[in-house]
Amino acid sequence: MDPQDPHVPPRPVPPDPPRPELISPPSRPTAASMMDFFQRRLEALEHELVLERERANSATAQLKQQEALKGEVENHLKAITEQLRR
Repeated sequence: MDPQDPHVPPRPVPPDPPRPELISPPSRPTAASMMDFFQRRLEALEHELVLERERANSATAQLKQQEALKGEVENHLKAITEQLRR
């Protein structure tokens, strides 16, 4: 493999590294930014908790309604059964 061989493609030249002024040192989070983050996270969790409580209350109400309907149906079935026995 002779580098002067016309059948061998030339190697690509890697790009130059970025200029030093373009590279910024990694920023460290400040206490204020961390407090802001935790405050926003806490508010989001509280909002999710309110939504979950509403869903739980709705589900509980539905279960109570289903139990009431089940009792009505059972009473109707008993009444129909008694009518058929006579």
